Amino acid sequence: MTHLKNYMASAIVAVLSLISVHSLAQPAVKLASASGHPGDDVELAVQAQGFGQITAAQLNIDLPQTLTYVENSAALSQEVASASHQLQVTQTGNQLKIYVYSLQLDVMKNYQGKLLTFRLH
Repeated sequence: MTHLKNYMASAIVAVLSLISVHSLAQPAVKLASASGHPGDDVELAVQAQGFGQITAAQLNIDLPQTLTYVENSAALSQEVASASHQLQVTQTGNQLKIYVYSLQLDVMKNYQGKLLTFRLH
């Protein structure tokens, strides 16, 4: 009987550690790779992971001097963002600033997937 109690205590500790590791996972974003020829517009996708309880995000992307953001080319994907989320993109010098937010404070609808796309020239 003591052996069974030790086994149950170990199982409970293991499950609790898995839950806490999952809940401590930090949100992350990743730019998908893209290629093109000089002078072409190139579309990039931003992949999100760990966006379970996120209502808003700010992304700052440093761009090489030779690339510029194509105005009004950014689009939110409904894969992660909810219908109430909005998108704002500005380029200041060589930094692209992307804001995704919900005025209703709605959380992202999916934990991971494509968050948005934008084009560079």
